[in-house]
Parts: sequence; structure tokens; C-alpha cells
Amino acid sequence: MTANAFRLTIHTDDIAVLHCLRGLANYCQETGNKNSVVRGTGNDAWMANGHRVTFNFDASAYGEKFVQEGNRLLAGRWEHVPDRDDS
Repeated sequence: MTANAFRLTIHTDDIAVLHCLRGLANYCQETGNKNSVVRGTGNDAWMANGHRVTFNFDASAYGEKFVQEGNRLLAGRWEHVPDRDDS
């Protein structure tokens, strides 16, 4: 597995949903460094970035599981934000 194999930027205006998504990301990162997936997704980063944060999973399967479970549990409460080419 390669670090940052699956990068996913999300947007939510609900800080409680952000906390749920952080826990879900930790759950979906089945192996490897669970802290790295949520690094940079704290409240301050969320507020500074227009209610957006980026999760970095070690494997695409972990990120795909996050999207599936996030939609199942929190549908309509968050959205995937495509990465910008100029970032």
C-alpha cells in the first residue's frame, strides 16, 4: 500500500458530521497509520478551508469503503469535492 493512495476532499457545513466522518475514516483505514488519514481534518482546518477537509487513505479500497459507508450513514449531510488542478 502506498501512502495517500486515495485522497478525498469533502465538504460539510455541520461540524458534528465532520466528527462522524473523522471516526468513519479511522474505521475504514483498516491497516497502517490510522492517524495519517485524519491529519489536517481538525476543526480549525475545516473552518479555515470553507468547511472542507481532505482525508488521505493508504489504499483506494479504504477510501471507497469510506464513501460507501459515509453515504449509507450520512447521505445528504456531506459531499465529495473534486480536487482542483491548481492546488
